Amino acid sequence: MIETIIFQNKSFLLRNIEIKELGNITIGTTILSDALFNDEFEFTSDEARLIDDDIYYYVEPNEIIQDELAIKELLRHIK
Repeated sequence: MIETIIFQNKSFLLRNIEIKELGNITIGTTILSDALFNDEFEFTSDEARLIDDDIYYYVEPNEIIQDELAIKELLRHIK
């Protein structure tokens, strides 16, 4: 299921996917990751840390909207 999260007054896509080995995971986009972290890879805020804690992996914006099988195949390579 694709959802939207608001962070720093901007909308970002999240996707929840059931992975057999991991259970229900959330993926976000690299655009969201860029908003959550500064150039030194530190969180931009406490809210950013909380959001990141719930995200298993970040994908490119065009990948988050792919069909579920394609995303599962992508994630299979990063375990």
